[in-house]
Amino acid sequence: MDFRQLRYFARVAELGSFTAAAEDLHVSQPALGMQVKKLEEDIGAPLLARHSRGAVTTPAGAALLTHALDILQRLESARQAVRRYGENTAATFRVGVTPSIGRALAIGILERATDHLSPVELLIVQAFGEGLADQMLQGKLDFAFTHRDLSDRTWVAIPLIIDNPHIFGHPDVIERLPDPITFAVAAGLPLVLDGRGAFNRRRYSSLADAWNVALRDAIEVDSIDIMRELVLKGNRCSVAPFALFADEVREGKLSVRRIDEPRLTRKLLLNCRRDELMSAKERQLRDMICALVDERIAAGDLRWIRAGANSLGQI
Repeated sequence: MDFRQLRYFARVAELGSFTAAAEDLHVSQPALGMQVKKLEEDIGAPLLARHSRGAVTTPAGAALLTHALDILQRLESARQAVRRYGENTAATFRVGVTPSIGRALAIGILERATDHLSPVELLIVQAFGEGLADQMLQGKLDFAFTHRDLSDRTWVAIPLIIDNPHIFGHPDVIERLPDPITFAVAAGLPLVLDGRGAFNRRRYSSLADAWNVALRDAIEVDSIDIMRELVLKGNRCSVAPFALFADEVREGKLSVRRIDEPRLTRKLLLNCRRDELMSAKERQLRDMICALVDERIAAGDLRWIRAGANSLGQI
């Protein structure tokens, strides 16, 4: 029994026809029939029964087909996994970014990968942190910026930045406030908050209770575009990472104040495969992302604070 025989048999069984399978596999029908016959001889039982309309599996063939499809799928998965390590083959990497990281780094990552990692294809996936974490654990991403440490036997989390909370709003509202402000002051403003589920609601409610204040005028949305539109129109203020509205602050469309509340401070991590499981190109991409983050920290324009050595010693 060999893989070619299994592949030929499985294709006949799936299509229900030797003729159709031969055309699909680009082999002659006699050659296809010979390989299936050899497989039957090796198994010691007929696997396919011919009839006027094609072919159907026998009971033995039906039993083998389930295993054959699984074996062939595993073989293809193994082939793809090994192919990742080829130095001269095109590689595809899926990088998950949060909305703020997307604005701050996505273009830089794409440009540098194009310039220095060719041939490589990058797919940038934007979602909120928890969604990215779930996709990472499902094997749908190769890299993910999250606040959650996903370290296990496959993945490792590299600490990148500390992101302090900021409040953004129309200059007429924000410029009257001191810098930094307390959470109690922020709670008294008309707010549009990130409404991505119970965690954020509990966090803000807990802080309001701790400060003995109420969120007197707060709405929640789970769309960054809607949140940005509301803030730009001057209707509401938003608590968000600085990078999310850095361009609008620089252009004078919005003003910003830091919120002096450590419980809102977040650490951002880059989750990726462990070093020994990476291909050479994957390792290069990881190092390139970390270097780009270091440059933005040094520039100071995003108010990022280094979270700790994002060097290979952390991997």
